[in-house]
Amino acid sequence: DFVPIALTSKLGFILVVNPATPVHSVAELVKYAKERPGQLSYGSTGIGATPHLAFEILQRSAGISMTHVPYRGMPPATNDVVAGHTTMVFTDPAIGAPLIADGKLRALGVSSLNRIASVPDVPTLNELGFKDFEAVSWHMIVAPAGTPADIINRLNAELIKALKDPEFESRLRGMGLEIYGTTPDQFAKLIRDDNAKWSKVIKATGARID
Repeated sequence: DFVPIALTSKLGFILVVNPATPVHSVAELVKYAKERPGQLSYGSTGIGATPHLAFEILQRSAGISMTHVPYRGMPPATNDVVAGHTTMVFTDPAIGAPLIADGKLRALGVSSLNRIASVPDVPTLNELGFKDFEAVSWHMIVAPAGTPADIINRLNAELIKALKDPEFESRLRGMGLEIYGTTPDQFAKLIRDDNAKWSKVIKATGARID
C-alpha cells in the first residue's frame, strides 16, 4: 500500500499512421476504417496498457473495429508503423515527434486534453469531437502507507518547488510531458476517478493482461 504525495506530470500520446496510409485526419481515418472493418491494425505496448485502451475508447466512440497487435515496448510498436507492418499507433512524443518531423510518420491527433508542446499543430482528440477523450500515462511520487502526514506535506512542497524550476520544467516539456503538481488530496481524488474510468473501459472491452 502507498499514500500519494503528488502527480508530477502526464504524458499524452500521438496518434500516428504510416504516410502511405491515405488518411490525413482522424475523420478520414474513421471513414477509412468503417469501410474496412477489422482490416486496419494498431500497435500498442501490450494488452491493458494505456495506448491499447486509448484505441479501445477510440473504436467504441467512432463505431469502428480494428485489429490489435501488442508489442513489448513503444519503439518496436512505432517502428512497425514506420515500416508499414501495422497501420497506426499512439506513440510516445519523445519517439514519435522526430519521426513526424522527418516525414516518416503522419500525426493525426493527441490523446491528452491539452496539445503536446513537441507537436503543437496536432489537435487533441477532444478538439476533434471525441468529448473528454484523455488517455495518458502518469508520473507520480508516492510513499509507503503509514508515512506521517507532516513528512508527506513537506515532500509535496519540495516537489512543487522543483517542478517550478524553469530549467527542470523545460527539460520535462521537451520530453512531451505536461507539468502538474497536485496536493496529496488532489492526487488521491485523481487516482479514484481514474480507477473508476478505466474499470469501465476494461469491463466493456474485456481487456485482460496476458
